[in-house]
Amino acid sequence: MDKEIFLRKYALKLIFPLAKKWGISPEFLFGFRIFFAVITGIALFFGNYLISVLFLTICQFVFMLDYIDGTLARHEKRFSFKMLELDRIFHYAIPFLFLLGVTVSYFVEYKNSFFLAIGLIGTLSILSALLVEMLWRKNFKIQLSQIREIQDTKRKSFSNLRSFLIVDSPLSLFYLLILFNLLPFAIVIFSLVRVIMFYTKIKNVRQIIKKRNVKKELSEYYAGSQASNYNYFSDAVGKDIFDKEISIIKRFITRAPKGKILDVACGTGRTFPCYGNRKIFGVDISKEMLEQAKRDYPESHLQISDAKKLPFKSGTFSAVITARFICHTPEYREVIKEMVRVTKPGGSIILDFPNKHSLAVITTKVRIFFGAIRYFNFFTYEDIEKIAGENNLQIAEIEHKAFLPPKIFSKYLWFLTKRLNEKLIRVFPNFSTPYHVRFVKLK
Repeated sequence: MDKEIFLRKYALKLIFPLAKKWGISPEFLFGFRIFFAVITGIALFFGNYLISVLFLTICQFVFMLDYIDGTLARHEKRFSFKMLELDRIFHYAIPFLFLLGVTVSYFVEYKNSFFLAIGLIGTLSILSALLVEMLWRKNFKIQLSQIREIQDTKRKSFSNLRSFLIVDSPLSLFYLLILFNLLPFAIVIFSLVRVIMFYTKIKNVRQIIKKRNVKKELSEYYAGSQASNYNYFSDAVGKDIFDKEISIIKRFITRAPKGKILDVACGTGRTFPCYGNRKIFGVDISKEMLEQAKRDYPESHLQISDAKKLPFKSGTFSAVITARFICHTPEYREVIKEMVRVTKPGGSIILDFPNKHSLAVITTKVRIFFGAIRYFNFFTYEDIEKIAGENNLQIAEIEHKAFLPPKIFSKYLWFLTKRLNEKLIRVFPNFSTPYHVRFVKLK
């Protein structure tokens, strides 16, 4: 069981009856926790070893209330956003007080400027991280759920040791070093941890800003004239590539269970003819694209929607598909998760993944360098297997489209390239792009 779930479950089981009986509120638990932390910070300033260890030991138990007060508030339906804001601030203020206290007391006793400088760098990192979080949440309206989502993703990517040192227990590590009177190590290691956490915070900010910018640019790009011209191809190369894609989608659809189908990021609905007599639903963030799709396919059911928050109940569709979209969105994990959610058990999810080991990577990166493409995801077969495992999916079948990317050759040589492609795909399937995959949602 996850450590946090374990503590929440059993600590709440012990404290919740007492809280009900004695009228203890989540606000009181929050204040109680902060009071002991501030007193401990003051004790560290004065540098008395026994008093510092005593209060740090109490804090190790009192800090467990951090797993309780929020859960208790949810049980009592007393959630206070202002209290949550204060809680976030004190998550920075407490380590700031602890590190500053130890740094100052060590300098007063030993007059060592090196450890003073290291400690001040650590405390500045804590203040900077707090400032960054307050600014980015105010300016970009970042909600706590989004912060938690990124933190959870980062935590899963850490090794056990790194997770222990950086994410889960930096204060516990600090306590152990103080307990053994290793003040210089406490200053250096805790400062290093806080600098790394500040760096991680900056990366998180950039990640969210990048996601928002890419989504905005995609929405703006597929509007106006792009919507009206999206179904037309300027040359035979693009048309041949699209026809190959359509033939693959048609085969996949015939093997999917009968019933309603959802096309995510459906655009102008140019893949709708593949779906036969099914009841077609489509979502997109471009109003112009959907208007064009409605004109061409009036029987379809279309609405504007963010792909990572689909407006449908779980288990609604027998088949869910998206084409040429996973490669462009930084939020593809959330999108796939939503697609799986709205699919019935036993239903099909159809996706295309650009191959990280194909020649198309070279041409795509060149286009990104010159600004022709804003963002692009590449995948290996192992990535696809991981996506299947994380989303309760089974890979039913995989097909490939092209070995030699059309951007490499002139359209006048496409006739020969097309024939060569057909042979190379059969010989080197793992180097072709993209992977067209039909998943089945397990029951």
